[in-house]
Amino acid sequence: MARRAQVPDGEPARHKTRGCHDDTHLLRQGGRGGAAMNNEELFRESKRVLVGGVNSPVRAISPYPFFVASASGPNLIDEEGRSYVDYCLAFGPLILGHGHPAVKRAVSERLDKGWCYGTPTAQEVEYAKFITNHVPNVDKVRCVNTGTEATMTAVRLA
Repeated sequence: MARRAQVPDGEPARHKTRGCHDDTHLLRQGGRGGAAMNNEELFRESKRVLVGGVNSPVRAISPYPFFVASASGPNLIDEEGRSYVDYCLAFGPLILGHGHPAVKRAVSERLDKGWCYGTPTAQEVEYAKFITNHVPNVDKVRCVNTGTEATMTAVRLA
């Protein structure tokens, strides 16, 4: 017999469809009159559904991590409204900070032309030409999505 999902106040979750479309997220946001969860409460909830409560051991901060609600420039704002200077900046990709206007504009322009293709694009060719023209000894480029794919390619070339 299937159990009906429960939200933190014990009220059954009202699922609109099977899968992730339910209204349990409204509690965290205070959407049904409840207060938003603080970092400690979110960590307690996350440990119920995420291994170790976080998706990376580096995020396992004692006694509990802070949960980011938003970010702007060099700052992160947690679920409790506290601001932190983000020295990691996603470990490299955000060297201009969160929400930089030029990056937002470029991403918006690109998204207006489509979100994701399963086919080659002219931009891939331009990017590869830029890399091969500016990085010594690089004759060709292979774009991949993950470190695993990059490692697999490197092993094949070795």
